[in-house]
Amino acid sequence: FHILLPAMTDKDLRRFVFALLVFSPFLAPLGAADLPSGPLDAPSAPPSESPRAPLRASFSMDVASAYFFDSGYVVDDGPVVQPAFGVSDGRAFLPLKFAFWGNYALEREAPMSDDKGFTEIDLSVGTEHAFRNGVVLFADLKTSQYPAMEGWSGVDFVNAKLQRRFGPVLLGGRMKYLMSGGYANDVQLIPFGEVSAPVVADVTAGLHAQACYNFNEGAAADAWTACTITARLSWRALSLYVKRAVQMDDAIYTDRQHAVERVIVGAGWRRSW
Repeated sequence: FHILLPAMTDKDLRRFVFALLVFSPFLAPLGAADLPSGPLDAPSAPPSESPRAPLRASFSMDVASAYFFDSGYVVDDGPVVQPAFGVSDGRAFLPLKFAFWGNYALEREAPMSDDKGFTEIDLSVGTEHAFRNGVVLFADLKTSQYPAMEGWSGVDFVNAKLQRRFGPVLLGGRMKYLMSGGYANDVQLIPFGEVSAPVVADVTAGLHAQACYNFNEGAAADAWTACTITARLSWRALSLYVKRAVQMDDAIYTDRQHAVERVIVGAGWRRSW
């Protein structure tokens, strides 16, 4: 490792090994399944254009009793409304996707500058690719702005997600690289798992669990920040959910900033075209 990665510190090496452990079950099968068959010197087929479909769009609206980051940091400890809109150019290969997501607080809390308002607005552009072995890769660039939060500066992210379905079970991991803001150069790894099953006609029950590990820039401690479990019941375009968050370590956030042990209830509506 010292020869191949001479600039790595012991802390960097631990991070690298940890990331490999999280994502290796998804990276390992990517090779052979996606290589072209036949001899290497065989003439290649003439290029063909990716199949195109009409533009695809989606809209959703959620209401919830509170909102906090994946890391467990509490943004709003009161009711919120969360609209979202997305559009894709319809290509079958590496479609270009644009998305908007907002968190509108209905009650004023410090450090909000207004009685009500958007405490977070996210804009992103990205793509995805489904490999033949079932692994799906998502990647995007995102900016998060906090217009109603006094003293908060915006944050830019690079996000990547790998997931694979095994029957009713979905397993995967997300990575966030923070490029700006107060936590610039931090990296968050979020392994997750989900199981879902039909209950009766058009009704599906699901359980989602995830944990967030934060790699801090500099000498600050790396730590697990929060574990979140969400139970969801869906009927057609409607869903109800209960989310339970538990603080795992206070090395990064204080108890006041952190979700600690908190339950959020919410409902959502989604529509795609």
